[in-house]
Amino acid sequence: MLTEYADVCYRIDRPHDPAEDLAVRYDDPDLAIEWPLPVTLLSARDAAAGTWADLVASVRG
Repeated sequence: MLTEYADVCYRIDRPHDPAEDLAVRYDDPDLAIEWPLPVTLLSARDAAAGTWADLVASVRG
């Protein structure tokens, strides 16, 4: 369920390394997020993102 407000906190202990970036598809059927508006614009990175299951599998190795 989406909320009207969200707080996001980042813990940063070293410089950003783009190789460590992670992404999950906005329309992953396993997450089943009901977006309040249609998604009409995606970055190339977001368009290429895998599913949550893909991400978990890659992190577990």
